[in-house]
Amino acid sequence: MHGYGYHHLARFEGEKGIRILVPHKRRIKAEAEDEEDTVILSGFGVGTVFDTSQTTGRDLPEPPPVEVIGGASDVGMRLYVDLLDYLEIQGVSTAREHTAPRNGYFDPHQRHVGIGYHIDGDQATKTLTHETAHMVAGHTVFDRTRDVETVAESAAFVVLNHYGIDSSGYSFPYISRWAQDRQVLKQNLEAIQQVSHQIIGTLEGSREHVVFERQPRL
Repeated sequence: MHGYGYHHLARFEGEKGIRILVPHKRRIKAEAEDEEDTVILSGFGVGTVFDTSQTTGRDLPEPPPVEVIGGASDVGMRLYVDLLDYLEIQGVSTAREHTAPRNGYFDPHQRHVGIGYHIDGDQATKTLTHETAHMVAGHTVFDRTRDVETVAESAAFVVLNHYGIDSSGYSFPYISRWAQDRQVLKQNLEAIQQVSHQIIGTLEGSREHVVFERQPRL
């Protein structure tokens, strides 16, 4: 993500890294020669990155524009329906609407989620997951935008990757715009983990999912 240093930058001595969630993937070799290998998400770990202010070297390029997720997978369609059911149980109404230029929104006062007519397939599922994360986190209009958007999009990325849908082309550039200050991501890591785990745990009917407790406004 933009703003964080990697291998081509040298960090200043004594700087402490930023701990982030890192997806672990495993490649399963195809049985037939004419088939492609399958890459599955095997879990998540914790990695370390450094903000560019902690490093020396050439400037990092500007973040790329978000890439709309193409296609409509069976997994994505199932996840979309499951999220609609989950929101209904939580007393949140949903509707397809004219939301452009936004892809969607969550209204905490009306407890309503709107998804744009102009998106479909797995992109619509990604947006619904993002708005569901706002609801689960208990975000309000009084919270800082950079915090709520970082949490919602990061949680959406984690949830979609859990189900094998790659949203990195959209999520990483999106998150980088709101979390250019390394403290934003650092302060919200726990919320991201709690929200994504609650969504996944609830959808899978797990009795061990983490229940998110509303954190004080930052």
